Amino acid sequence: MATDESELPNFQEYAQAPATTGHASIKADDKQWAMYAHMSALLGVPLAGFTFLGPILCWLYKREGSPFVDAHGKEATNFQLTMFVPFVVTLVLAVSITSYLLIVPIGVLLYGGVMAIMAGVQAGEGKMYQYPVSVRVIK
Repeated sequence: MATDESELPNFQEYAQAPATTGHASIKADDKQWAMYAHMSALLGVPLAGFTFLGPILCWLYKREGSPFVDAHGKEATNFQLTMFVPFVVTLVLAVSITSYLLIVPIGVLLYGGVMAIMAGVQAGEGKMYQYPVSVRVIK
């Protein structure tokens, strides 16, 4: 989905850093919490697909202390909320039509998990990451 620049998190402060090293002023603790914001989505898979719970809790806990964690937390939460909608829709359709369609909601969970891992790695390196498909619910 294409979005205009006004809807994106404010990444300008971190965009000045070289792409390979990340921003020098980001503390290790902030990188770790930003990584947690993305990776915590994986904990929601066994919780019936509620993958947005981990990112939203990390974001709410650390958003005031660091703009880096705030930006990553918003990004992770928005993406996981975006993935929750097709997961629920395809799950309901799969259960109501035929169990063979259960592969579709499983695919949605796998896609969300892979993207969360990719974003978590980038956050751990101090880089900003923007998910390719995300509705900006939290701005």
